Formats: sequence, C-alpha cells, structure tokens
Amino acid sequence: MPAGHGLRARTRDLFARPFRKKGPTHLSTYLRIYKVGDYVDVKVNGSIHKGMPHKFYHGRTGRVWNVTKRAIGVEVNKQVGNRIIKKRIHVRVEHVQPSRCHEEILQRIKRNDQLKAEAKAEGKIISTKRQPEGPKPGFMVEGATLETVTPIPYDVVNDLKGGEYLGLEPELQWWCCSAEHRMKILSAAILFLAILSISSGLAIFSDNGSFIYSTVMLLHTCSDANVLFACPLFSFDLFLGAAWGFTEAHSVWIPEHRCYERTKSRKCDSHECMHKCSLKPQGAGRCTGNHCICTFYCIEPPK
Repeated sequence: MPAGHGLRARTRDLFARPFRKKGPTHLSTYLRIYKVGDYVDVKVNGSIHKGMPHKFYHGRTGRVWNVTKRAIGVEVNKQVGNRIIKKRIHVRVEHVQPSRCHEEILQRIKRNDQLKAEAKAEGKIISTKRQPEGPKPGFMVEGATLETVTPIPYDVVNDLKGGEYLGLEPELQWWCCSAEHRMKILSAAILFLAILSISSGLAIFSDNGSFIYSTVMLLHTCSDANVLFACPLFSFDLFLGAAWGFTEAHSVWIPEHRCYERTKSRKCDSHECMHKCSLKPQGAGRCTGNHCICTFYCIEPPK
C-alpha cells in the first residue's frame, strides 16, 4: 500500500475516463441549465483539473444551493463521527450531471393528485399509501395427469436379445425366443417327452403347449446345473402350476401397439390393476399387489 496521502491519492482508476469516452467535453455539458433545488450527481471528469471536488464526493448525490458563472454549489451529506453534517462545496459544471433520483417521487405525486381529484369528484375517500406486494394468489392446475413410473425388475427382463429367458414367464419366454431357438426347444421337448413317456407311461399336454415349454426349460435348467436325473422328481408340480396359471390367464392382442397385454389373474380387471404395454419392442414388466399379480410385455408377434 502506498505511503502517500495526497489530495488525489489512489485515484488512478477512480478518475480515469471510461472506455471510448476520451476526448474533448461535449458542448451540452456547458449548455445545461441548473436551478437551485435541483438534485445533481457529483461525477468527476479526470480531463478537467480545475474545479475538481475531493475524491470523497465522487459518486455522491447532492442538491444545488448556488449557481455561479462556471460552477455549481452543491450541498452533500457527509458522515463525521456519529453525526451527518451538510457540506457545501463548489464544483465546475464539468463534474456534475442531473440526477434522476427525484423522478419517481414527482411522478407519484402527480398520480396521487389525480387520484385524489377523481375521488373528491365522486365523493369517496381513498388512501394513497403504498402497500407492500402480498403473496401470489392461488390458482387451480388443470389438465395435469399423474404418471407412476416404476423400473422393470432385472429378473423379468433377462437379456431378451438372444440370451437366456429363464427369468421370464414360460409363455413370455416362448414369444421372446427367436424362430431358431423355438425349433431347438421343440426338438428337445419331443425327445424329453418321449423319454418321460417311456419311463412313467404318462404324458400330460396342455392346450397352449405350456407343459411342453416348461419341460424344455426345466431340462435346459437342469442340464446347466448338471442335475438332469433329478428333474423328473419335482417337475410335476411345476407343470401343474404352469398349466393352472395359463388356464386362468388371458391375453389381449393390441394391433396398434403390436404387443400382447396379459394378466395372470382375473382379479386384476376388478381391481383395475391392468398394466398397459410399454410401447417399446421386447419390453416386459411385472406388478405384484395385494389382490393381483400382473405381467405385461410388448414383443413382435411371431411370423
């Protein structure tokens, strides 16, 4: 910090001319008329050294109390200790400019006088006091709809593009498989059913082939786990459960969405728990509530 405390100390940037404002002073500065009582802003022009006020008054607003040949007498408030005193200084016209601090007050006075005159003509009594802005008024939101968005469980969508389909429902697994994969399933099902018929002498077929596909998927699962010989021991309960589920379930084909909409229990219709399709190819999801278990999916139909 510099040690000097001169009259213009530390005013290198304070009194510098603005960008692209250098050059001679405009003629309008000298032709402007000031009257006693006008409000002016003290703004020092660094290019005019004569009649320059002290740096304390730069940026202050004062009131004209005297008008001389080349200077303006300005009355400015200054805080000295614990009091505010009025300082009267003379500055040249190059260092002052008209202030707009009084424009709003004059407009409000004019507007209030007009309102008072109108109220007096009508015989009313009004208040011209300014009131603070209150809270925003309430309003009704119309047209808004609630949309519940839930993620699809990972076990439901298990790599529908050529991967394993063990996490899906048996009927959904069948529709999600490719044509080549279906042929493999049918060929394996025929072989497994032949072995099962010979061993047990009993073959149970359901209407839509869920028994066949469940058997094949069970065989596929057991072959991966190397427990092929243990599969016939607990496969009968799985077959009955799949057959019961497909008997109670019903599917609806939606042409415009190219998808199936299926519910596992008819209670879903009564409780309005029917889930719409996701409008995305090969999308699947599941909803388990207190009264229903729904499964919905959207796939390309078999050709």
